[in-house]
Amino acid sequence: MDGVRIRVARQNDREAVIELLRVCELPLGGLDDCWASAFVACTGQVVAGSAALEHHGPDAILRSVAVDAAHRGRGIGEALVQRALEAARSDHVRNVYLLTETASDFFPRFGFRQTPREQAPAAILQSIEYSSLCPTSATSMVCRVSGDG
Repeated sequence: MDGVRIRVARQNDREAVIELLRVCELPLGGLDDCWASAFVACTGQVVAGSAALEHHGPDAILRSVAVDAAHRGRGIGEALVQRALEAARSDHVRNVYLLTETASDFFPRFGFRQTPREQAPAAILQSIEYSSLCPTSATSMVCRVSGDG
């Protein structure tokens, strides 16, 4: 990850993150709701990756995990997920949920395990990701990050 820096997203990163999510075919809906908990991976001034936490009471959704194709294979996705999980622990989040259509083999290394979608808490099920953005065929996963919450 030489030359890559993970940091909290800034307002001037917004357009680059939106473009990255579009290119990676990830949903944009609800991005405003989690922007305060978004992270970017930068190479110089270029946004090479993103991840965000969307808080719902004592739980959160990990979303918008994306890495630009030119920067894949460098550990950027792993670093972004680790940073988001560290933030979740600091915020005393109990469980972090996610939906994925393509990366169910990637997330177990961080402690995520598959879980029936309908077993997520009501606040998670009512989120835009779970209720309408992501297809029912997406794999639902959860990671316990804290006993607090």
